[in-house]
Amino acid sequence: MVVKNVKGSDLLKAIENGVSKYPSLDGRFPIISNIKFTFDSDKPPMERVLLDSVYIDNLPIDLNKYYKVVTKYFQAKGNDGYDSLVDSEYLIYPEADIYIEKIPIEFFSIFVI
Repeated sequence: MVVKNVKGSDLLKAIENGVSKYPSLDGRFPIISNIKFTFDSDKPPMERVLLDSVYIDNLPIDLNKYYKVVTKYFQAKGNDGYDSLVDSEYLIYPEADIYIEKIPIEFFSIFVI
């Protein structure tokens, strides 16, 4: 697991990627915490998430704000189509000797797997 500082616009792209193959069971569908959103699976991939429906910590997503995101290193490197996470700053690297239970609670405001 890693922690990255992700711009809202890139986080939205990651969410779009997560629902882009629905209803396929290819493993990219996001398992999240503290994010609410609605998507329309009839729309084209990467245009499915309804922007006005995206809330983080019960506040509308701010596309210019940076959010702390906990995710798998595999996805942080852009695998499974999560290329919008690649250029985000690492706050906790995969090589860090920090276990998930030692991360301060504020890092869990966004939890994307």
